[in-house]
Amino acid sequence: MFLGTQIAPAAQTALENCKDVLSLPWYVLPVGWASVALAVVCVVPTIFSDKMIKDIAGRVIWVVLIGTCLWAEWTAIRWDVIVKDSQRSHDECESRNQFVKVGNNLNKNFHDTGVGIQASIDAAQQSLTAATNSFDKAKEAVDFMTGGNSFPYIDFNTPYGEVAVARKKGNFPVHDLEATFFTGACDNKGIWGGCKYVMNLGTKAIPQINMGPVTEDRRGFVRPGPSGVAFAMREIFPADQKDLFKNGMPFLFIDLLASNGFWREYFWTDYKISPNGTVLDFKKAIRIYSTRIDKHGEILGRNLIWECRSKGFPEKQLGADFFDGNFHNITYYGHPLHINHAEEGGIIDDFPYVDVPECN
Repeated sequence: MFLGTQIAPAAQTALENCKDVLSLPWYVLPVGWASVALAVVCVVPTIFSDKMIKDIAGRVIWVVLIGTCLWAEWTAIRWDVIVKDSQRSHDECESRNQFVKVGNNLNKNFHDTGVGIQASIDAAQQSLTAATNSFDKAKEAVDFMTGGNSFPYIDFNTPYGEVAVARKKGNFPVHDLEATFFTGACDNKGIWGGCKYVMNLGTKAIPQINMGPVTEDRRGFVRPGPSGVAFAMREIFPADQKDLFKNGMPFLFIDLLASNGFWREYFWTDYKISPNGTVLDFKKAIRIYSTRIDKHGEILGRNLIWECRSKGFPEKQLGADFFDGNFHNITYYGHPLHINHAEEGGIIDDFPYVDVPECN
């Protein structure tokens, strides 16, 4: 039985019209009585009067009586067969009607049971649908408050990086973001964990990215989009590093901590400047890793979940991210990577192809 199907009405078979059992006509003797009369007619005259047998008139009367008795016996036998056939037909008709009644009752019971089961299934389905809707709404509300599967990243639109923009991917706002910036001399050969030195540039706290509209008919719905929170990088630099980006933005990696997770971002730039200081070309590349940590805060590994590159960005500049930290537990969109040690050239085997979008 499928959900939502209609149950046909219970099948009912019409009863037969059983004929009454025939009765013997008044002039028909029961079977056996004519035989008794015949025996009497045949035997009694011979006992009491030989003259009746020898007399012609007596013989005629005797023959007539015998014939009458024979006809009466034959009629009784014929009518007995007719009455018994009528009785049998009537009994068979009543038996069939009784069977039909039982069948009709069973069909009705099956129908009523099916209707009851269908009603129970429909009620259960309605309850499940209501529970699912409630769960979906509750999950949406939780995702709205925590960020769900959205993740943040930091973007720069100039080669000098004076202004950064905190953005996010996903349909829900990101809450309580702390972005800690690092730079260093990092390469793609796996030397000293990918960086010869690391400098902490400071931390920026951002309460919320893209709260989005909240309407009465769709509470918790957040319109996705590239809008974010802009801030000046000089707000986070150490006092002695205010002019850090005056000659252009170095390689950056950024720890991103929010209410719904922990990520690491890698930001590369490639730009050309004319002799008079004019920027001729500016390209960038971003990679975002989700970070797996244990209950003690130790990093267990990272998985590359999103990246973008400006058109024409030189891929040879990328790769430091694969050797940062515990590079033996790096996965690329869920695909485990095999990375050789530095003395083996830091070559990456089985690197899967991914269609990388262009950075906005």
